[in-house]
This record gives sequence, C-alpha cells and structure tokens, in this order.
Amino acid sequence: MTAPLRLERDDPRYPASLRALTDPPPTLWVRGTTPVTGALAIVGTRAPSERGRRAAALLTVEAVDRGWGTVAGLAAGVDEIVHESTLAANGRSWAFIGDGVDAPELPALAARLTATGGGILSEQPPGTTATTNSRRLRDRLQAASAAAVIVVEASDGCGTLHTVAAARRLGRPVILVRPDPEHPAASGSRALAAALPDLVMVDADGGSSARWERIDNVVSVRP
Repeated sequence: MTAPLRLERDDPRYPASLRALTDPPPTLWVRGTTPVTGALAIVGTRAPSERGRRAAALLTVEAVDRGWGTVAGLAAGVDEIVHESTLAANGRSWAFIGDGVDAPELPALAARLTATGGGILSEQPPGTTATTNSRRLRDRLQAASAAAVIVVEASDGCGTLHTVAAARRLGRPVILVRPDPEHPAASGSRALAAALPDLVMVDADGGSSARWERIDNVVSVRP
C-alpha cells in the first residue's frame, strides 16, 4: 500500500472549502483525491430504518444523476449506503473518517472509493484509532467540504447532529428528509425538525422534481 498524501494547510492542494472553518486541520491525510466543489454531504444514522435506507439510496442516485459528488463518513448504515449507491450510479464519493486513513472502518469500500476517483480523508495521522472526539471533529469536515448537507435519518446522539451544527455555523444549507413520526431511528431528525423550523424539508416519496426544486432553491453552488 502506498503512503497517503499529507497536505499541510499552506499546500495549494489543500481543500479550499476547509479554510472556511475557524479551526481547519493543520494537516490533512488523503488517500485518493480531495472532494470537488460540487459535492453534497448525505448523512445519517448507523442503524437506519428500512424507510431511511430507501431514502438514502434514492437521494444519492438522484444527486449523482444531477452531476453531484457525495460526501459521507465511512460507517455501516447511511454512510455505507451513500457510498455504495454513488458507485452503483458511476459517481464519485469521498469519506471523512475519525481513524487514520490506513485503517478505515470499511476497508474494502474505502479501496473502491479511491479506485473510482473519490477519496478517504482524515485529520488524524496514520495509525490512529477513532474515538468519540475524533469522529465529532470529523463531522465538521463533512459539513465544510459540501455545498449542502442532506440529513436522511438521524437518531438521538448520532454524529449527524454535529454535522448539522457545523453546517449551520458555516452557513451551509441543511436539508432534512421528512422524518418518520414514530421510528426510533428518526428520533434525532424529529428533534431537528422541532428545534430548527427553518430547515428545508423534503419528502423521499413521490416524484423527484418537487424534491430537487426545493433543494436547488437553497443550494447556491452547482455541480
């Protein structure tokens, strides 16, 4: 395995989007490529409902069909569905992780992302094992690297809520898939909807035109 690319903050290859952070990583470790400007973060729980799984796949394929790249973490659940759906639609996907890039949580999927024009990125040096804090720090990188954040389904306490908070601090649009009114996998989404009534809400059912008209209305960047 070749050594990962090490990008210092003054390197011209360092992602410009991360400079918007008040605390951009001084060093970024990369396998593959860095995210393109036209990428959407599509995020959610490790344990989605069947409804959430369908929504993650649907929105991802629709995003890729419209020319977007995708950004997510690299955990089981929504992250994995987003990356797999992106690859199935012949798109490019990037994963920000809390581990070192030499030891991602889903190594086979990570290898496929880097082999198809995407990448794996971390501010943690190789050899690092993810902690709760390193994953929380990673969440802000997902928000910064994307033109908008789409929340598929969030449970209580999941990292998606940190990504949403980071996106709002950065002024990135946040789009929330209308949550199931009862399923525990959507408890965090319901809390977001109640606490942040200004969030753009979309339905994962029905035709795509109305859904993407609402998304396009709040996303200023185009792929």
